[in-house]
Amino acid sequence: MRPTARRASMTTRWSLAAILAVLSALGSGVGCDAGNCGLWESGPQDPRIRLARGPLAVGSDGALFVQRTLPASPHLEFVEVADDLGAALSGIFVPTSPSATRWFAVGRSGAIRWSEDLGETWQASVGEPAAEDFHAVRFACPRPRFGMLVGDSGAILRTQDEGTSWERLDSGTTRPLRDLAVLDDQVAVAVGDGGTLVRSIDGGAVWEPVLLATTADLTSIDFGPCLDPDATRGSTGVIVGDAGTVLFTRDRGATWDTAELRLEDDLRQVQLLDRSLGTPDYARLVLGTSVLTWEVGTSELVTHHRFSGEVLAYDAFGAEEYAIAEGELSVRPGPEHCLGPI
Repeated sequence: MRPTARRASMTTRWSLAAILAVLSALGSGVGCDAGNCGLWESGPQDPRIRLARGPLAVGSDGALFVQRTLPASPHLEFVEVADDLGAALSGIFVPTSPSATRWFAVGRSGAIRWSEDLGETWQASVGEPAAEDFHAVRFACPRPRFGMLVGDSGAILRTQDEGTSWERLDSGTTRPLRDLAVLDDQVAVAVGDGGTLVRSIDGGAVWEPVLLATTADLTSIDFGPCLDPDATRGSTGVIVGDAGTVLFTRDRGATWDTAELRLEDDLRQVQLLDRSLGTPDYARLVLGTSVLTWEVGTSELVTHHRFSGEVLAYDAFGAEEYAIAEGELSVRPGPEHCLGPI
């Protein structure tokens, strides 16, 4: 029997402008120690950057950028890597687990590249030729050699040797898949256009569709950071997508609820914060010029920060939390110091 999704009751949907007005009236929210936590330091950044994850970023022309530390504000910048990868890139992965070392970038016409020297040099993975554009690549927390990537036409590929070689899997869909989460070497969830969600509980051998209460394009999924290589991912996950779509699960992706956040604008990205801090499940939602904070499962947004332009990339897994708008990088102390509002 296929798992189904549960849907919360529908309420009036709000535009981003309306949400921001209400959040401004809420004040600073909860969980922050004040001081410098609310202060973002900003500086110029290469305007080509369109995607970033941890210390790695990708430009609009497929160029790769690696994070460097600065002695002065904003203390970080992304510097272009000179290596010519010969491909336009649209998906990246940098492990947060200390037992994994390879960085990955995937993109147009089946491009798969990896680096073992912190992004300075890159090489191509081995596998059958692929015509599809790839959009995301992820690896399992407890088994860093086990990973998957997704792309157009329902493409899903799997590796069991840390990305040296890849094999094609049958996803059961031809819809473009935009993102995925690999919880361990058994459970994986992929999302894409038209409200598509497919899930495997046997390491990718069989994929089953999960029916959702939405037909919106789904852009991002997250089950939180992988900080302990001996740990299995938690049961809570969040998906975001077009037209204000936010879904969450408490059972590792078997069933999904629709969040009652009354948003109507497209969401670009979701990122769950580290649960080991002993707090509720908080998620950052990237929406237009803002990054919103949501306690998963509630009906209210905790707080927000609004940037100078549309937020193209956001990350909170390092010592510093950063957001990239076109031509600008903003940095502040990470969630370990400033959990909750931003």
